[in-house]
Amino acid sequence: MSAVKNTAVLFNPSAGGGRAQKRIATLRDHLERLGIPFDIFVTESREDLAEKTRRLAAEYPRLVGAGGDSTFFIMVNALMGIEQRPELGLIGLGSSNDIPLHFGIETIEKACLALKEGRAKSIDLGCLSRGDKITYFLGQANIGLGVAVNRSVERLKHRIPWLAHFQSMAGLMGVIGAYRRKEAAVSLRITSKLATERKSSYPLNVMPDENNKSDSAHHQTWDGNWTVALFSNIRNWATGKLMCPDAEADDGKLDACLIESCGLGRLIRINRLASRGALRNVPLVHAAQAESFGLSSDTPFAAQLDGEILGGAQAPEMMPQAVVYVIPSAVKLVVGTMSIP
Repeated sequence: MSAVKNTAVLFNPSAGGGRAQKRIATLRDHLERLGIPFDIFVTESREDLAEKTRRLAAEYPRLVGAGGDSTFFIMVNALMGIEQRPELGLIGLGSSNDIPLHFGIETIEKACLALKEGRAKSIDLGCLSRGDKITYFLGQANIGLGVAVNRSVERLKHRIPWLAHFQSMAGLMGVIGAYRRKEAAVSLRITSKLATERKSSYPLNVMPDENNKSDSAHHQTWDGNWTVALFSNIRNWATGKLMCPDAEADDGKLDACLIESCGLGRLIRINRLASRGALRNVPLVHAAQAESFGLSSDTPFAAQLDGEILGGAQAPEMMPQAVVYVIPSAVKLVVGTMSIP
């Protein structure tokens, strides 16, 4: 490694349904024009990305993932096994790019400018623990419809490969398929721990007394069927929807957005409101903020973290219980101007 090359870019050509591979020249041009000293490494698989992340972390003070949210998920989980972690940069080339959007680096231009100016910030990581297994996430963990839609989309892509290039259409077909198969909701008991008063007017909606029990100001429980159970470190989910508009990635908390089981028509209306960040006081939508949430169910459930179903879409890992919580200031992340107060 040249002494002046302080940035390693791990480029995932399969991101965005394979569209990312067409943008490598544009990415190189931006980095070179800004005078950023870099080496670029094209990854060949999930395993290769994780191996390169661990190896290059010992050689470069800054690693940059160029890909989708799944790319960043793989890199973060590889880095958390390393004691001395380098700075992490993100260049969004995926289909959703919800994580870069939150940090103000949703375009190649903004991400490269942040790298040039070296705007780094300590941020929290989310964590999902079940038994002796721990998995980390930058953005969010979700249970319910998101998992079902992801699995449905993967099945569709195998049957209709060109759908990989039409994310919105594939997602809509996935939602319809999940409702037809009655996979649009999951039974789940959710308990927040050390919940605190929210920083804004976004209220903590309360379910009927028989379903919602509050033991104290620091303990809240919801028990029911949920179309969406989202636990987020960032504001956006599902391609820019503002599900948790008050979420911050450096406040030592996770924000929850819980949507009660509902029909497709009601979900479409909720989705439209989420696009405008207008979920406050919407019936069937509940919000909370806490350091951790305990999850349990009589029927084992699957979880999706930053777009990745644990265990894979074909045979997801099923768990009867889990804990999702936050690890404060776990990663040093290069961010955009809008992310710095």
